[in-house]
Amino acid sequence: MTIAERTGLLLGAMPPRIRRALIAGGRRRHWPEGASIYVRGAPGGSMILIETGRARIGIVDAAGRETILNFMGPGEVMGEIALLDAGPRSADADAATDVTGVEIDRAAVLRMLAADPEGGLALVAELCAKLRNLSEMAEMQAQPSGAARLARCLLRLADRWDETDADGRAVIGGGLSQGDLGAYAGLSRETVNRLLRRWAAQGTVARGAGGLIVLRDRAALAALAA
Repeated sequence: MTIAERTGLLLGAMPPRIRRALIAGGRRRHWPEGASIYVRGAPGGSMILIETGRARIGIVDAAGRETILNFMGPGEVMGEIALLDAGPRSADADAATDVTGVEIDRAAVLRMLAADPEGGLALVAELCAKLRNLSEMAEMQAQPSGAARLARCLLRLADRWDETDADGRAVIGGGLSQGDLGAYAGLSRETVNRLLRRWAAQGTVARGAGGLIVLRDRAALAALAA
């Protein structure tokens, strides 16, 4: 599948001719695992369409605590907020795994918006999806139960990762550490480790090499998340 075919909400909602033109005019980029893609406060003159790999979006507060806001994967676009308002980047982005993508400059996006209003509607839909994600993150982290927060976190990630094992069970992995899970769910790494060990013993999840997590009982996790 080509990058033009594997598009997320933003480019997927655009007319094919505009999507192809934007991608063709972009620059192919590669970021190795752990590399910074952009930093909070930096100028944002472009957006990035991810082709392969997963990026981590987060912020670090004055005390040095990290909160992960989202994970982005193939076909998704990041960096469009700063691109549109010409302001600074609102969060840090780094490569959770090796990431390849297409970087599209602001001038190309503005030309597209001037030429076709459908592209503008696609951008509005993308920004609305990002706002919904922030609302869901706030709701998740407001849960008083750490187990409920982590269960909800795993279910959200399983839907985003969209990967399964040979038995059809959801699999989460690829550059995701227990520290990342904690920063995403608002928990310490130690709490994440303790909960995962308990759930593995109960048969709710299975843990594999490299941080791999298999959701063996999604119904049990959904009950915990509720």
